[in-house]
Amino acid sequence: MNLDVFQNQVNQLQNVVLSGFENSLYVDNYEGVFKSHYDWHSSVHAHWMLLSSSRLFNKPDITKLILNRFSEYNLDNEQRYLSQNPNFELPYGQAWLLLLFSELNKHQVPTSNLKSF
Repeated sequence: MNLDVFQNQVNQLQNVVLSGFENSLYVDNYEGVFKSHYDWHSSVHAHWMLLSSSRLFNKPDITKLILNRFSEYNLDNEQRYLSQNPNFELPYGQAWLLLLFSELNKHQVPTSNLKSF
């Protein structure tokens, strides 16, 4: 499995095209958890899929790689953007976000950083 996509930021051009530059995460200094894919909901889904798979197939190296992305700094940036744009990625992307949070609970991740969501 190629996990390089989680190491590199991919510009989220689709959000710019669909909702305008001011409503997108297409900025050079964006430092959120889900900065590594073409669009936000695909990144959220990929994080959920990899965490679920790593738990089911006992792949602690993948689990660690993904969980390291959930720093307080990255989560604060995601929460700030979502609170300023409450309709962003509704319902599809935010539904995947809820499933991802549910999966994080299965990994015994402290959820204090997630309470602001």
